[in-house]
Amino acid sequence: MNNPLFTVYNKIRGVVFMKRTYTIAIHENKEELEEGHNVKKYWAQCIEIPGAITSGDTIEEIKENMKEAIELMLQPIPEELLKEEKSSDENVTY
Repeated sequence: MNNPLFTVYNKIRGVVFMKRTYTIAIHENKEELEEGHNVKKYWAQCIEIPGAITSGDTIEEIKENMKEAIELMLQPIPEELLKEEKSSDENVTY
């Protein structure tokens, strides 16, 4: 499929600080639908942001889901989580 480009506004605390255009690769899911399983028709990944992956039944749904996935991946890590990570590292013996 074509690699659509779309724009995401990165925000911190609701303030837009950067506007970027990202490339997503959309793939058709070839998996067989089994009864009782919800397999989406398409899946996509952002080329520039590893881990920004989503799925959907339509291309429009993929674009909406991918925008959300990118925004989540670009959110800063909360201070509380960084402190927890540092304190757990102090207890590890190598």
